[in-house]
Amino acid sequence: MALTISLTPGIVLTAEEVLTAAKLNLLGNPTIELEGALSSTTIADNAVTTAKLADGAVTTAKLADLAVTTAKLADLAVTTGKLADLAVTTGKLADLAVTTGKLAADAVTPAKVDFSGGALTPGATVAVDWSLGLGFTLATAAVTGNEILVMSNARAGQVITIRVTYGATTTIVKPALGLWANGTAPAAGTVGVTDLFAFLYDGTNYLGVFRTAFA
Repeated sequence: MALTISLTPGIVLTAEEVLTAAKLNLLGNPTIELEGALSSTTIADNAVTTAKLADGAVTTAKLADLAVTTAKLADLAVTTGKLADLAVTTGKLADLAVTTGKLAADAVTPAKVDFSGGALTPGATVAVDWSLGLGFTLATAAVTGNEILVMSNARAGQVITIRVTYGATTTIVKPALGLWANGTAPAAGTVGVTDLFAFLYDGTNYLGVFRTAFA
């Protein structure tokens, strides 16, 4: 598809020419009409500035995946007011990208945090990823036996809870490096019963307590 750029009042750049800031400023603030596809190779570095973009002109649909990188954003260019609700998800953030220094005072409130870690998958071993949240649920398998907790990604001082409902007579087994209060393990839970488990990771061990038979 051919690319034609018409600049009021009548200057035309071909696809082979580079659209520079100097050419944009030649006529003050020209009207630009595009026909065809405009690639990054036809635009000089720093030619497109915020002042030259109409409000709402750059939409998500117009950006290729991974096109907007940290290096392409000016400091403080992305503000809360410019982000749609729920636009920034965990999957879009690099590990350790959000640091204390990048958060305004009181920016993170309880209302903005999803504490739910979601439902755990039952089985002979139950994987509990502490990075996913603080409150988990577990509906045990409909098979009598033990379900061993396997912890990952815990941080020292973090506390989680697990609400357990039973599909059969099942014993919840502490994780490796797990310690029960007073050294007493929970009895097997039965169908129709709800138990609550809480664990504190102290940097070495998972300290567990439980309450049984909520009605």
